[in-house]
Amino acid sequence: MKLSMKLPMKHAMLLGVLLAMLLQTGCTPIPQKFRNALLLDSSYKNTKGVVVDTITILPLIDARIDQTDKLDLVSDMGDTAKGLLEEKGYDAIISNSNGSVEKVTVDMLQSAKPGWIKRLGPGNARWVMVLRLETLLVDAAFTTKAHAVATGYMFDKKTLKTIWYDKVTMNETAKGLYGAMFLTNSFSVRAVTTMLLASIPTRGEAKIKSGKSDEF
Repeated sequence: MKLSMKLPMKHAMLLGVLLAMLLQTGCTPIPQKFRNALLLDSSYKNTKGVVVDTITILPLIDARIDQTDKLDLVSDMGDTAKGLLEEKGYDAIISNSNGSVEKVTVDMLQSAKPGWIKRLGPGNARWVMVLRLETLLVDAAFTTKAHAVATGYMFDKKTLKTIWYDKVTMNETAKGLYGAMFLTNSFSVRAVTTMLLASIPTRGEAKIKSGKSDEF
């Protein structure tokens, strides 16, 4: 499977390592094609207009039902997202504040009202991103299986609109000790985050059609 030339180099290496592992362990590879976002609003302009600039990543949400396994989402999800955004041409900040919004639920995200968006995140931020790890199951045995689901939302606090939303599912299997060493919780979170942010366009290159993104 061929890597897209637009895949950020550092993260292309991450997925390249995975692909190398797949040849030896029999995993099903992560799709490399840049997908359309489920929603990409016209607030994303092309190079002739105003473009999304500094993106503030709000506190990461661990939405797993079973949270017995402890995760470092700031490192595995936050830092991965920040690096991807920067390689796409954005400035990115990881914030520990949801602003005056006490907690962020999936219902609030899906039905985001203008007044709620205005209060979300630091007062000086315009574009704020919320990332949720919905599911993570890694079953380590002779054949290691990993299943992860992540969702992402981005809001424009000036237009008070949801400008990006996407959801991805990762299912991977790896055989033998080498596969079990690689297909860890940490690796799975970083991989599903990389998949999720694949639908964020390179800064200034978004093409909008009927409220949804064209191919990037």
